[in-house]
Amino acid sequence: MIHNPIQYPVFCLMTASLAITYRRYLIDEGGLFAWVPWIINRIMPINHENWNWFHKAFEKLTVVCATCQAGQLAFWIAFCYGTSVIDSLLCAGLSSVIAHVLDEKYFAK
Repeated sequence: MIHNPIQYPVFCLMTASLAITYRRYLIDEGGLFAWVPWIINRIMPINHENWNWFHKAFEKLTVVCATCQAGQLAFWIAFCYGTSVIDSLLCAGLSSVIAHVLDEKYFAK
């Protein structure tokens, strides 16, 4: 998939931007998919005072965390294109770092 070393940071920046766009403009208040957290809470009612590790991980990975989503996107896209597991993990890590930095710098509430 990636033949030139400059393609790694560009790919990671792309997946980080995609994850931030998804969370910021499609899920947050008034976004196109703002109903997703509501429907997930309707399907799986959660007493927020008694959250277990599964509830926390599920919400973080699917709904609110752009850093987690960027890492998942980068890993699975790279892995599906035939990149080795180690390179896919490196892409996921770099993408997560980029998403965290961009999210904290430009989109912190």
